Amino acid sequence: AETSQVPFNFLTLNHNGTLQFFSKDRVYLGALNLGYTPTALAVNELQSSVYVTDRAGRNIVIYSLSSGNEIGHIANSGKIVSAALDSSTHRLYLLDREARQVHVIDSQSNEKIADFATAHAPLFMNFNSDRRILFVASSGNLVTALSSRDGIELGRISDLESAPLNIATDSAS
Repeated sequence: AETSQVPFNFLTLNHNGTLQFFSKDRVYLGALNLGYTPTALAVNELQSSVYVTDRAGRNIVIYSLSSGNEIGHIANSGKIVSAALDSSTHRLYLLDREARQVHVIDSQSNEKIADFATAHAPLFMNFNSDRRILFVASSGNLVTALSSRDGIELGRISDLESAPLNIATDSAS
């Protein structure tokens, strides 16, 4: 793995499974070649690490962005299709399609601390850190808003014409 000690501003994931890191000025800083395309990933900027699913999408492998080395592993048995990290609470959220749950992992100990139930067959999620809400899109043309603190359903949009492909949210005002 070819990486840099300089903090990155954004990353790209290529079809060949290479994560590339760039500065805010779009200067190439380095790359991590996974050799496959993960089903989910989340970046921990504070610890300069990235959480990616393994080839099967069942476990999480943690890589250092400064060295490119594997630095941890989180075992799971489901099918992880989406991931998000709340660095202020040290919570890693993993959307498990098979279990129909969001697994909540303490990112300091890598231990599961909670499971939040989701509706229908979940496809992906979006985490709004300002509002502390997980938006979970499901195949039943549904988007459910869950509290990231306790998993309580805050609301839902159920009159979509088809399954959503992406979710974008605004910050709190």
